[in-house]
Amino acid sequence: ATTKKVICKASVEIKLDTPNVICTNNLTTATLNVEKGGEMTGNITHKNGTFSSNGVVIDDHNHGGVERGGSRTDGPK
Repeated sequence: ATTKKVICKASVEIKLDTPNVICTNNLTTATLNVEKGGEMTGNITHKNGTFSSNGVVIDDHNHGGVERGGSRTDGPK
């Protein structure tokens, strides 16, 4: 079936119980919780907020033990 728009409302939950859900174009969501890992491919742009990984804020952190030149740094803090 083809239609211009489908609205599905539920007061508690909508469950998609299937091994695979495919969105062929853009997926927009207010929040996102990934519970078992996964992969992302392609270019990702993050804007207007904090992006953190394992407690490290990616766009606002520093590295200790820095020396100019070819030296490597300690882990992020």
